Amino acid sequence: MNFSGKKVMASALAGIVVAGMLVSPAYAGTAKTAKTAKTTKSAKSEKKEETRNGFQLDDKTGEWHMYVDGEIAKDYYGIDQNIYGWWRIEQGDVNFDSMSVEANPYGWWKLNGGKVDFDYTGLAANEYGWWYIHEGMVDFDHFGLEQNEYGWFRIESGKVNFDFNGLAANEYGWWYLQGGRVDFDYTGLASNENGTWYVRNGQIDFSYNGHVKIDGKQYLVKGGQVSQEAYIWPLDGYTRLSDTFGERICPFHGKEFHDGVDIPAPGGTNIMASASGVVTKATYSSSFGNNITIDHGNGVETMYLHCSALAVEEGDHVEQGQVIAYVGTTGSSTGNHLDFRFKVNGEYVDPLSMVQP
Repeated sequence: MNFSGKKVMASALAGIVVAGMLVSPAYAGTAKTAKTAKTTKSAKSEKKEETRNGFQLDDKTGEWHMYVDGEIAKDYYGIDQNIYGWWRIEQGDVNFDSMSVEANPYGWWKLNGGKVDFDYTGLAANEYGWWYIHEGMVDFDHFGLEQNEYGWFRIESGKVNFDFNGLAANEYGWWYLQGGRVDFDYTGLASNENGTWYVRNGQIDFSYNGHVKIDGKQYLVKGGQVSQEAYIWPLDGYTRLSDTFGERICPFHGKEFHDGVDIPAPGGTNIMASASGVVTKATYSSSFGNNITIDHGNGVETMYLHCSALAVEEGDHVEQGQVIAYVGTTGSSTGNHLDFRFKVNGEYVDPLSMVQP
């Protein structure tokens, strides 16, 4: 019997089932080799996943994590980079809620939704204070005034200085600050190394020329700068008044309106010009005795009555504080004193509304 045909059939039937199909031994060998390769590749992939390090994407979840030796680093905090930018990492995961200012070895950064916002320029806060951010990064070299929704603030070395009180400048002018913030409600005087300035609504008013009254005192202002206290008390060291501005009973004239204030002082005491100006009168009258009138400009005049002697003449220019006369009791007077008066636009005003002793 010839068994050669059976041998061929047996050989054909000696196939191997692979993936539910009957295949030839040759194909089975190929399939086996492919399966072995796939298993090896999978093992390598798992091994690679186990040893991943750094800020990487989880292919299964689509989330980014910080890995150390293949594990999410739950103790890791910092700012790190992927292909989409720089991100705030907390406990190994991106904190998409972070809006703070955080640090890495390259600086301090402004976060917006957990990501460094390189388009941000302005003020932002963290637990250490308020900071000036330029293009996403704290600018530690910055000094000046910067704004946010709460106002304008003094920046020193990139940080808001809430202890700052005084004058500071930016491109819009010079400003008065209290507690590190521009005080837009402030109107008054403020000083820096360049002088004393008139501040109106928080800003130096460089356009102002004239007199201002602050805390009961008058000041002369030129170009926003206080050139001097507008008026000074004419008797140094003598501040008590023996008579005031207003209705009184005069020993010489009976009931009358007193147009000045009487300041008692020893005879011969120096009388000073309350402000600079031109002497328009230096004369004697039976009522005023030896008396002087000075025109200070802007409609303001001062008068000095009952002097023992005069030290200036009509037409003289006098400076503030210059001795112009001496206390006496000439004219209608009962004792040594100075009758000191103010006129504004031709009308007598209370001297205490213009100057304080």
